Amino acid sequence: IFKPFSYYAVAPFIFSLFPLYECSVYLVNYSYSRLFSPKVKMCLRSDCLPSGVKTLAVITTLIDGDGDEALQKIEQYYISNKYDGLLCGILADLPDSDKAYSEKDEQIISALSEKIKALCEKYGDVFFLFYRGRRYSITQGRFIAPERKRGAVLQMCRLLYTGQGDINICGNAEALSGVKYLITLDFDTVMMPHTARRLTCVMEHPANKAVFDANGRIVRGHGILQPCVDTVFVNGKSAFSLMSSGNGGVQSYSNARFDIYEEIFKKGIFCGKGIINCEAF
Repeated sequence: IFKPFSYYAVAPFIFSLFPLYECSVYLVNYSYSRLFSPKVKMCLRSDCLPSGVKTLAVITTLIDGDGDEALQKIEQYYISNKYDGLLCGILADLPDSDKAYSEKDEQIISALSEKIKALCEKYGDVFFLFYRGRRYSITQGRFIAPERKRGAVLQMCRLLYTGQGDINICGNAEALSGVKYLITLDFDTVMMPHTARRLTCVMEHPANKAVFDANGRIVRGHGILQPCVDTVFVNGKSAFSLMSSGNGGVQSYSNARFDIYEEIFKKGIFCGKGIINCEAF
């Protein structure tokens, strides 16, 4: 005996699909992780890193003020990751405007340049400010930085590899000669101590070093490497943050992890935080 169809059962059924979907995704990921172990990349010992290898770590951000917080961050990153061959900088874009250049832009850049010079006097020629000019965007109807963050990173790689690019430099440009790797960080990203050296050691290992063919394509090794990214609880933790962020804390590298999509299809997903071989781009 079948009861008549009730529309009151439709809503609970629809709303139950969301938790069921999340549960099924979790079960599939968990089952796969039990069957296959994550592959850990080989890494050089820190004392085996060649002395001539240079790495530049930059924070990509929009600058519309004094930039003191960004300056504090790159100073902290340099102190906590300090080693011969590490450089730090700010890769800045100016906010959208109705003009290609304004007096306010000049004031902002001039103030930041002076603060970069002060850091260089304190630590040496290891700090830089990089900024780009605006171009008129037909779709936006305003003057903006070309291609936003993606364009900034690509132009930065081109500048480091070829010495040419539409990027203005505040700092000792000669110190950039020979930079091989670029570490890109968001403004809200925290780079833990010794991360820069460890990433460089992984990229420099013979099993991971990028090998190019005659057409410039990578046939072996890696041109880009993205480490594990975790959420840091700054102002406490909520139920939502616990559900969506996984394990908190500062031991980002205590567990080896993998993404099931990347593991199955052998394709990487770059979220803007990682280390790049400038020659590959």
